[in-house]
Amino acid sequence: MDKSRPMIKRIIEIGVAVVDLKKTGDELAGILGARGGPVISGQEFDMRAQMFRVGNIEFELMEPVSQNSLIAKFIKTRGEGLHHIALQVDDIEEAIEWMTRNDVRLINETPVAIEGFKAAFVHPAPFGGVLFELIEGNPMWVDHASLPEELQKTREGEGVRVEGLLEVGIYLQNLKVSEEFYSKIFESGAMARGLSLGAKVYRVGNAKLRLTESTNESEHLSSLTGRKPLGLSYILLKVADLDSAISELGKKKISFNEIPPKAFCDSKSLIIQPTELSGIPILLTDAGH
Repeated sequence: MDKSRPMIKRIIEIGVAVVDLKKTGDELAGILGARGGPVISGQEFDMRAQMFRVGNIEFELMEPVSQNSLIAKFIKTRGEGLHHIALQVDDIEEAIEWMTRNDVRLINETPVAIEGFKAAFVHPAPFGGVLFELIEGNPMWVDHASLPEELQKTREGEGVRVEGLLEVGIYLQNLKVSEEFYSKIFESGAMARGLSLGAKVYRVGNAKLRLTESTNESEHLSSLTGRKPLGLSYILLKVADLDSAISELGKKKISFNEIPPKAFCDSKSLIIQPTELSGIPILLTDAGH
């Protein structure tokens, strides 16, 4: 990794804008086996929030408490679903200074300090509309402990037995333009395979970002999800056993589509319909990545 880049340790959180915190939380718990933490009053952002741990990643559910809040405006414009990716850094002031010096715009150049951690947001425009949050410290996680980096072995009876995050999919209007800024911050990964042969892959600690401009893949994902794919488009999670996950989803009468090998991963995978998870497109596989 280029030592001149800010030290990004991992993807620590996936932010999700929701209309009903309890409803989506119950969906994450029942389908993915997520463990919910306390409900937090995010007065700084005019919202309520709750963290749900799934293996080695947190989903931050954000519910607006007024129609003038940023989350309410996001839902009105784009609907429920993926909102931002949070990146854990060792030193947020150092990261902000580096980004400013390298022409990476931030929404707030002074970190917001909130009970045990600091946060700042990178402007989404150069990144194809994707919002990144920088986090230093430990927010109020589910069990007030550090988030595990490795994929986790799951216990029987925990939904589809998710072990953790493998990949976040991002679809861009212009890959070449956006890639300039992604390459400044993230480390290039292995060549993309499957349908996304024209994609660029970046390694972010414990997972990957897959940037794609392919019309064919975008249309393919749209046909599976019924949603416009630009921006944050899907989350790929590893499960202990895909056949067991399929059986569990069937028992719970959860709608999903199976995806053949080589489409998104080397082996068979599936996508849970976003309507089952408040607009979150979740792909599952039991293959390494």
